[in-house]
Amino acid sequence: MSGGIRSVLPIVEGHGDAIAVPTLIRRIAHDHGLFELKTLRPHIRGDLPKIRPRLKDYLLTAAEEGAPVLWVMDYDCDTCTDVMRDIADLQTQAHLAAPHMPVRFAFMVKEFESLFLADEATTRQVLKSIPLDAAFPSTPESIRGAKEWLSKALPKGQAYKETIHQDRISSQLSLEVLRKTSASFNRFERSLLDLIQ
Repeated sequence: MSGGIRSVLPIVEGHGDAIAVPTLIRRIAHDHGLFELKTLRPHIRGDLPKIRPRLKDYLLTAAEEGAPVLWVMDYDCDTCTDVMRDIADLQTQAHLAAPHMPVRFAFMVKEFESLFLADEATTRQVLKSIPLDAAFPSTPESIRGAKEWLSKALPKGQAYKETIHQDRISSQLSLEVLRKTSASFNRFERSLLDLIQ
């Protein structure tokens, strides 16, 4: 990464994301031979409806870190209907608020755990008690409530726990599988590489 970006600041929605998103960033960077990238401690800012009115304030706070920002959010709100339009809108607002600050937005449709539904083999390796006859959805990004889907797939008395399972699965996801099965992952990867390469 000689002469390139050496750090990135994730802004995320929740506490599980604050652990899992840096894991995914590091894995993608390493997969592209970018071993020196430092992931700064994420800022936790909430979902899209919450951040919209405070976008400028959050960006100005982030600017104090002196690093490019990868802003990652679930895309599952009631008004979340056009992911590319909303990304473009946020990019425009961010440029107006902090024109010299590199920032990219990556939405997970419908939520981060949709990646787990898109990589059935890895998810089953971690959540070993999901029954073999449980049929994973063929269109993971159409499932609103991927966390709940995972919990329902587990035997009675067990549940998917974001703060326990999210990073564990993220650390093992097949990037090659996700590149073929998840539009959200592809947007995430492109946004990260735009920032750091």
